[in-house]
Order: sequence, then C-alpha cells, then structure tokens
Amino acid sequence: MIKHENTAVAIIESPDGFVLERRPDLPGKLAYPGMLQFFGGHIEEGEDAAEALIREMGEETNLGKNLRDNPSRLVPRETVEFTGQGKQDEPVLRTVSVFTLKLADGEQVQSSEEENAEVVVIPATQEGIDGHRAEITAFALSMLEKVLSNKED
Repeated sequence: MIKHENTAVAIIESPDGFVLERRPDLPGKLAYPGMLQFFGGHIEEGEDAAEALIREMGEETNLGKNLRDNPSRLVPRETVEFTGQGKQDEPVLRTVSVFTLKLADGEQVQSSEEENAEVVVIPATQEGIDGHRAEITAFALSMLEKVLSNKED
C-alpha cells in the first residue's frame, strides 16, 4: 500500500527569479537530497495548509515571523496530487497545497541554521529553468513551468 502525505509548499518569487532550496543530504530524513525544491513540508494534525506552511517557513527560513505577522502574503495557488519519492526512496502519494509568496525588493531568503540548506535563485525564464532542469525535482519543475506559462498568457 502506498503511503499518503499532505504537504504545503511556497513558490517564492523575488525580483531576481524563483527562490528554491537545495535539499541537504540527510539520508533517511529528507527526500530528494541535493535537488532543488520549494520550501515547505508536512501538514501536521490540526493544521490547515497555510498554518503548516508558516510553521515550516519558520523552521526552514528567516521568513517565519514575517509570515506569522502577515499571513496574507501567502497566496493560495492550487492543490495538486502527485506520486513522488519518500525519505527512504519509497513511492509516496502527496497532496500538495501550493502557495505563492512574492518577495519585496531587497527582501532575502536565508536558510535557518537547523535546516542548513543552500538557497538558490534561478531566473524566472524558461532559459533559467532549463539551465537547472537536471537538478530541480519533477514536481517543482512542473510547477515552475506552469507559473511561466501563466505569465505568458
């Protein structure tokens, strides 16, 4: 039987491009080691998706307090189901609540000391995405391309 997880992630857009995290290599603790992925994580019992994302952003980045004080900065985008990789490389069905977060000029994302992930900004263009295609998770890649196609419409 395939495991099911509910998660929430943020597509973070800065004036310079999309902000992603390079997943730390923590075998058995995190899926997709070394890959570029959105910030976010699991929805715990009793949380809604926005609450979970604000908690996760507080654990993973310097943006937690700002988002707790101003949760409307997280704009719901869509909920997507996909089968991805789990912590032990096992298949996991995920229901992902996707939000958008636009950063102000000069606002930076820093990874928390505990998370210790590399923050990577890629240009918000097809060429920018293509230049990192091999290192972006399949889910993040599909969402970034969807964001770009919506901007072109």
